[in-house]
Amino acid sequence: MIAKHALLYFASKFVPAISSMLAIVLYTRLLSPEDYGRYSLTIAVAMGMNAILFQWLNLALGRYIPEQKAEEQTRWLSSAVCGWACLAVFVCIALWLLPLPELFPGFALVFSCLALLAASQGWFDLSIRLDNIALNPLRYGISSAVKSGLALIGGVCAFYLGLGVEGILIALILSLLLATLFQWPLWGKVRLSLVRLSLLKQMFRYGAPLTLTFLMIFFIDVSGRLFLSHYTGAYSVGIFSAAYEFTQYVIGTLLIVVHLAAFPLVIARYSAEGVTGAQAQLKSTFELVIALALPVCVGFALLATDISAVFLGEDYREGAAAIIPFISLALLLSVVKSYYFDYAFQIAESTLYQLVCVAVAACCVVFSNMLFIPLYGLSGAAYASCIGFAVALLMSIILGRKVFLMPKLPYKSLAQVLLATAVMAVVVSFLSLDQPMAALLVKALAGSVVYGSALLYFDFYQCRTQLKERYFAR
Repeated sequence: MIAKHALLYFASKFVPAISSMLAIVLYTRLLSPEDYGRYSLTIAVAMGMNAILFQWLNLALGRYIPEQKAEEQTRWLSSAVCGWACLAVFVCIALWLLPLPELFPGFALVFSCLALLAASQGWFDLSIRLDNIALNPLRYGISSAVKSGLALIGGVCAFYLGLGVEGILIALILSLLLATLFQWPLWGKVRLSLVRLSLLKQMFRYGAPLTLTFLMIFFIDVSGRLFLSHYTGAYSVGIFSAAYEFTQYVIGTLLIVVHLAAFPLVIARYSAEGVTGAQAQLKSTFELVIALALPVCVGFALLATDISAVFLGEDYREGAAAIIPFISLALLLSVVKSYYFDYAFQIAESTLYQLVCVAVAACCVVFSNMLFIPLYGLSGAAYASCIGFAVALLMSIILGRKVFLMPKLPYKSLAQVLLATAVMAVVVSFLSLDQPMAALLVKALAGSVVYGSALLYFDFYQCRTQLKERYFAR
């Protein structure tokens, strides 16, 4: 059932993911590493500001709107819009009045776009959240696809018009705002007279504590780029961002659909059957997560040179190929933590322990970046990511046991995946072609066939048994 649900979610995530990866392919050919560093760092910081300033509204609506009647829902929406507008005006005025370039001269940021980008992302997230609440995945997917498509087309046009990085960022801001026109039937009901301060206070009380978690995640995700910008300049930020973001988009898109499909099933089994049912579902979840994450991450590490040569601009390839294996390892640790071991905190509704995990990991990442980047430069940021996510995973395992009894790991299934991945790695390592595109296609295809065949031989997830029952029972 998880696999079936995952395929449905993959369809809704496919277009935005392809657009994001295509943007990296195009921008690393159009922009110098310095300009791409300014572009990516500005987006990363703006997204962090959005998470800290605006996401509590998003979370609160998701919690309270579904249980309200139509009239009350309009009051909640009106109050949320008022809260967003006040915060947007505040952050725009604050950032435009502060002499940010003088305060942070070492950071390669486009300061003029930070406030608008953060506020626009907050508005977009709030809008598509309503579709999620209303169980309208079609409009959710359309808005996401339109935003991604307009941002890419507008950004390329801005570049050829000579508007530079600022123009590309403005195109992204406009795409975020235009994509929310699909939600206008909902926002058109908003009235200033329906705003209630008491509702805003209730939303803040619910969502604000989670802001600390967002702040820690922001440090984990962005601190490497900030320290690179300070110590080595925008050139290194551009290379690191291109390698990190491309790897993250591919691995993240594949694994997020598993999470979206698996987590509701875990909660449903827990509600219906208690701990025993949840443990059985968690076992299946772990098998699917590790079976997908491990070969993909190992494959990225093995094919780092070919991936860089095919998808990234010439100035980025050598540096990206050197750090993609470490980024792949960091993301492997991250997805195993987030899409399996963190479920203990969510089932037990224990956000405090989850915050502790993220806070400790953030401190380790910041300290590691301060230590390694001056010594190793670009590679130092990749090493720090591995250390931070390893600490986060270890903390999640240890503290998760205190709030929920996770099932024993399915060691037989884990051994099968490890062995299948090892066989795949050996085969891919022996293949050698001079042309990067041909090498990538042949190695990826051969690796997939070998890995899939090995799992079929082991009857992993009862795949061979199910095939026999379905096609050979007659």
